[in-house]
Amino acid sequence: MSIVPRGLIVQLHNRGLADNDIAQQMKQKADVVQSCIVDYEQVVSLLRHGHTVGEISSVTGIPEKVTLEYLGLAYRFNPHLK
Repeated sequence: MSIVPRGLIVQLHNRGLADNDIAQQMKQKADVVQSCIVDYEQVVSLLRHGHTVGEISSVTGIPEKVTLEYLGLAYRFNPHLK
């Protein structure tokens, strides 16, 4: 199992790069990049609706540790969420 550089993928996504360009630049499979971005967007959406980390993890099926990582990225790239 390889390590997915979620932070860098999300950063490039927030800069407007297309999923395929991110995959090529990161040397990752396109479906891995797309899955990462979909998970991140789900976390951001649920965060906007006031859900807790536990609720977000439970609803999405994303492990709590990964959910926390996405939350940190969400706050970094969406400062209005704070």
